[in-house]
Amino acid sequence: MKHDTPLDFHRKRDFGEVLDVTFQFLRQNLAALAKGLLFLVAPPLVVAMLFNVAVQIRIFTGDLLSGNPETLADLQDLLFNYAAIMVFSLFAGTMAWAVILGFMRMYEAHGPGAYTVNEIWDEAKKLFFRMLGTALFVLANLFAVYVLFAFFVAAGTSVLSQIGGFLGGLFVLLALAVFLAGLVYVLTIVAILFPMRAFESIGIIEGLSRSLSLVKGYWWQTFGVIFIAWLISTVLGGIFSMPSVFLSFVQGMNTLEGGNMVLRVLLVVSGVLGGMANALLYSIPMLATGFQYFNLLERKEGVGLMARIEQMAEHAGREGGEGREPEA
Repeated sequence: MKHDTPLDFHRKRDFGEVLDVTFQFLRQNLAALAKGLLFLVAPPLVVAMLFNVAVQIRIFTGDLLSGNPETLADLQDLLFNYAAIMVFSLFAGTMAWAVILGFMRMYEAHGPGAYTVNEIWDEAKKLFFRMLGTALFVLANLFAVYVLFAFFVAAGTSVLSQIGGFLGGLFVLLALAVFLAGLVYVLTIVAILFPMRAFESIGIIEGLSRSLSLVKGYWWQTFGVIFIAWLISTVLGGIFSMPSVFLSFVQGMNTLEGGNMVLRVLLVVSGVLGGMANALLYSIPMLATGFQYFNLLERKEGVGLMARIEQMAEHAGREGGEGREPEA
């Protein structure tokens, strides 16, 4: 079987080149990577999508809005569904990082090839808990920051409201703008932590410091690569989600008749297909983040350049040794 020329991860690349090598990698490994994502990432993502369909059906059948005395039980079911969505989405996202970065590790070590699902799974298992720990650390800190931000805004608004409502509203808008800007800045740096922990034996705290060092001076490029890659993935995911949204709307229009069983079945099918599509689309931003990590690594530390220089020196030494005449 003929394979394409292996891609060199350790290269300095500008904004467009990082995105270009991302799609080159996808074209070169689409079949093998798609199998890994569909078998390992799609199942929990499909379960999350099915719980999401259950939420849509629950809402659009009007149970929560009908004034029924059993509304509290319906609300509990709804909260359970939302919790299940978050848990399975977290599992799917973590597995996606493990599969994609694990695949990149195999590619870097062995080059392109028809890797089997078992081989991908063996590599993903090595990274799963490392990726899960990183994700939980990030989510916990984001939640803590959000709580502090909400408390700060509430306290500030309460004080300023004594002066005037306009100042209170202005304070909230400015605080929200600062919060969002800081959040985007931090998330851009933290994103590099995922590929870093996949390719380096490094802890989370030390990794955060190292991520900040690598991104320094290249924050805008890193943000641009990640943002555009996620935008492409989101737009494509939205296209695949349109049937589910349309069916939910139609289901809502049939609420007075108690819903339609055919529509519910179609909602489930669209949820399954949407979950499978999104599992594949995860690869775009995650691969782009991985290649940006290698780009930053090469710009700051020249790891690939040093390796190539050593190879050239070894090659020259062997040629010199072979060409030297034996002494009498």
